[in-house]
Amino acid sequence: MKDGRGRKRPADEAFDDDPKFDKIAPDGDVTFILDEGETRVRVHSAIMKNTSPVFAAMLVPHFKEGHTLREGGCAPVEIPLPENDGVAFGWICRVLHCQSDTYSWQPEPKEIVQVLDLAEKYDLLKGILLSVRFWVGEVGETPVYYYDLWPLLLACHRAQDGDLFKSISHQFLLGYPGSFVELASDTEDPGRTAYRLAAILEASRNQLFPKVFKILHVDLPEAIQGHPCHQFEDPDSECIESIEAELKLHLHRYDTSCSINQAIEFILDTLHKLCKIGCCGRCVKYRIAMCTTIECICRNLQEKVKGLCLTCFDRTSTGECTNKHGKSLVARRPVGYT
Repeated sequence: MKDGRGRKRPADEAFDDDPKFDKIAPDGDVTFILDEGETRVRVHSAIMKNTSPVFAAMLVPHFKEGHTLREGGCAPVEIPLPENDGVAFGWICRVLHCQSDTYSWQPEPKEIVQVLDLAEKYDLLKGILLSVRFWVGEVGETPVYYYDLWPLLLACHRAQDGDLFKSISHQFLLGYPGSFVELASDTEDPGRTAYRLAAILEASRNQLFPKVFKILHVDLPEAIQGHPCHQFEDPDSECIESIEAELKLHLHRYDTSCSINQAIEFILDTLHKLCKIGCCGRCVKYRIAMCTTIECICRNLQEKVKGLCLTCFDRTSTGECTNKHGKSLVARRPVGYT
């Protein structure tokens, strides 16, 4: 099979209309060929070499590509990269050549992961880190499914974006009802970090559920049974019936497989229904106070839930934030998440 690496394109081919990314550097001296020739990415070799030690080594004179490049000429050297995703590689090259092109792309979470894979493969992560953080931030601000958020959370770890890592892990802790370990298991080439992240999220969420269960099965029943009418010798019969209805209302509708947010919303919905149940005049103030107090407890619980601290996740065995780190303890950037 003929080797096409480092082939010179004839001058009459050099300026034909190519697929997108061929104009990243219109006068570039290297064109990468991807997607079986469907994608051509034309770049300046100097930028690629300065940004990536891998390309710096590939384009030195004693390699075929570098030797062909050194010969010069008006047409760019063609270098096939058949195993790489053309779109992800093309956008990496675009932002390396022009940082403002970052704003021209709105990648899906899986595409961000593909970008990170290629950036790590060619040691380009440092050059595109700001762009990756921007893309992750844009996706993080739009509603997405949790199976999309999971690779995004892993991408935040790889890009060392502490703010978004904390924000997305916070969304998971409060809103995800399923198994984090299953998410890790479904990850392509998950590695140690994915399973460790799943275990820490699972443990953190398990610390929250007892607090929710206490509100649901202790605080709420006690508040319901503590109605003024329930304490009097001459209780209003309608109030007593209402109390029994209230107890059944919240105890028999709760789904134990729900998320923290779903459990709290269930409690708040129950409170809303309780306030609509008829009762005597002496119970009105009590009912309002009861609902307000329990709602405050629920909201405070949600507000106290914090996302994972990236620095402490990387530096401690439990992943719990020690609040003892500072600028001198910023976690080093990992090569990957394996």
